[in-house]
Amino acid sequence: PFLPSPSRFDPTEQFVVPMVALSKCATTAARIAGRRALFGNAPVRTFATADWVKTAREMKDTPYDPAKEGKISAPDYVGWDAEIEADFQKLQVGFKGGERPYKEICDSA
Repeated sequence: PFLPSPSRFDPTEQFVVPMVALSKCATTAARIAGRRALFGNAPVRTFATADWVKTAREMKDTPYDPAKEGKISAPDYVGWDAEIEADFQKLQVGFKGGERPYKEICDSA
């Protein structure tokens, strides 16, 4: 059906729009086309980013003050050292060999 342009739109006029069985993609495409016809290419959703960007920049530019924020401590991480390797090796089970232990698996489940 012919839809009038926004300049000739009369809100009291009733439009009869036939319902057509469309696929989900075609329905979505038709909905988007309808929005674009009414609103142009304006975004459907707008998000105000200025507030959180402003807050993030303020936090970035604020120097650390231990009097206000307290003492910060972190462990001295030296990487994968001999102590971690020893603990890791203790946890390794390895291949037991033989058949699958179905009885033990069923009992534990």
